[in-house]
Amino acid sequence: MSKQAILIQCHKNPEQVNLLLAALQHPDVDIYIHVDKKSDIGSRLRTSSQMHILPDKYRVDVQWATFSQVRATLNLLRYASHHGEYEHYWLCSGQDYPIKSIDEIVRFLHSKPDANFIQIWDSKNSTGGVPRTTTTNVQLSIFQHLFWETVLQRELQNVRLLS
Repeated sequence: MSKQAILIQCHKNPEQVNLLLAALQHPDVDIYIHVDKKSDIGSRLRTSSQMHILPDKYRVDVQWATFSQVRATLNLLRYASHHGEYEHYWLCSGQDYPIKSIDEIVRFLHSKPDANFIQIWDSKNSTGGVPRTTTTNVQLSIFQHLFWETVLQRELQNVRLLS
């Protein structure tokens, strides 16, 4: 079986992030963590051999609704891809938390090795928040039930996409 890479962006609440990290520990999972450059929580995160905090040179000062969040995501993807081969790359925030066990999540991802789970939303202001483009919609719906929606995810639906 292939491994999964979980990519986490965080900037606050190290105790909460540590709970997330503990919940995501699994032999088939490596975790890569981007700590916002202006945050000092990195030293308070519990790590293991399967958890990797990005070095300072890859950290970004993330500003809301700017390209800096995309840059932080790209740094996570690049760093993870240079350190291993993964079946899926899964992006979440430090404020997410699984509502299924990591065993169930890993089994689900292993059962869909060729699937991508991505959804793009138009602004709620123009379409009522209806998905504009969805790949593997049925699989996405299943995957959405594995994690709680965060305030950040709901807010991102209000950001207009570049055309």
